[in-house]
Amino acid sequence: MSCLAFWSVLTCSLPASAQCVVEAEATPASTCVVMPRAGVRGVWFILKEADRLRRAHLEVPELRLQVDRMEQLAAIESTRADQYREAAELRLENTRALETQLEAALEREAQARAEAGAWYREPALWFTLGAVVATAVLVAIIAND
Repeated sequence: MSCLAFWSVLTCSLPASAQCVVEAEATPASTCVVMPRAGVRGVWFILKEADRLRRAHLEVPELRLQVDRMEQLAAIESTRADQYREAAELRLENTRALETQLEAALEREAQARAEAGAWYREPALWFTLGAVVATAVLVAIIAND
């Protein structure tokens, strides 16, 4: 895997005109030459370029970790945003339910006030009616005697 990453970094870092050639075909203008060193075939670079490629090779895993972490954070934030949206929707539903309950309570209160002020609930009416009935009963009793 690391070899593949190194070669992909190597390929991306070489100029488009830098075609690797074998040592027998190399010219002084060649920028990429495949040749053996200590029995190992490879592409060898000047120290400055090799150090730049080495640093890039070391940064790739760290950058991958950073990308993975950023993707995890983005997923967490997306989940949080969904939860906030859901909470806002629930609050809106609760507010609507409370408004409906308040309207019903206000209607019941208005109805109770209307019933409380009804003519048949007046104490003066019942007192007067009681006095009239009592007087009629007394008159009837006295008249029958």
